[in-house]
Amino acid sequence: MKFPKFHSWIFHIVDTIREYGAINGYTTETYESLHKSYVKTPYRLSNKKGIEEQIMKTIRRKAIIKRRVTEELHKTPTALIYTSKLFEFKLLEASIFFEQQKKNPDLTENMIKGFAKFLECLDLFFDMLDIISAEDCRIKIFGSVTLKI
Repeated sequence: MKFPKFHSWIFHIVDTIREYGAINGYTTETYESLHKSYVKTPYRLSNKKGIEEQIMKTIRRKAIIKRRVTEELHKTPTALIYTSKLFEFKLLEASIFFEQQKKNPDLTENMIKGFAKFLECLDLFFDMLDIISAEDCRIKIFGSVTLKI
């Protein structure tokens, strides 16, 4: 019962079928491919003594390597191109700025909604990050932002 496929079939598949219906259109293709990569290949890499432990160690190593690779991919800095600056104001003067902008006939409906929720969301963001003071902060709102490739 230490093999992932056997464990899945014996302990989880019956409940899953009852809850969601037939699995994968009545095919075992998914499970066969998982069996090959998680049981057969690690078995071939073992010395055939203490097989279960060796298979689990091999699978654990693969998972750690895969996680590290994906973390490194996400750490790559992303270049952003900001275009058409629409507004800029001091954070401490945000309420005054929003009141003035309510009279602006050029505002779209989304901008009006954004201004209405801006301070509420900013307070939640500061609470989440435990930021106490934001003096001398300036807010810049741009018309569009694109990823540089």
